[in-house]
Amino acid sequence: MTERVNTKSPINDSFRNKSVLITGATGLVGKLIAYKIVNSVKSVKNVYILIRSKKGKSFTQRFDDMISKSYGLFKNIDSRSLQKLVPIEGDITADGLGLKKIDRNTIIDNVSIVFHSAADVTFNTSLKYEFKYDKN
Repeated sequence: MTERVNTKSPINDSFRNKSVLITGATGLVGKLIAYKIVNSVKSVKNVYILIRSKKGKSFTQRFDDMISKSYGLFKNIDSRSLQKLVPIEGDITADGLGLKKIDRNTIIDNVSIVFHSAADVTFNTSLKYEFKYDKN
């Protein structure tokens, strides 16, 4: 899958030397966003991928699976671009996104753009949620 990359595009200019955070990157939409950014937006600094451990697999194992088993999406991306993908352990359902302090600080200090594509895919979740909002 070879794409022509226009390095003079407004999108490349918008992402130049900025870092991105993607939630839900192991899902279909998240994989496509991650792929498109690292393959087409060469000016991006880093793409942080928030991944939770699941079904006995660590977040790093799930990241490796995402790269190696995603319909061949990441197969033809050069290693320099692929190194821009940085997995971070977290869980959007946990307080503070389940982030370690060092990862939280990395995101705060570096991320300018967020793609929130995480979703609840249990399909039997109640529509009634309790939201807790701490004003402090």
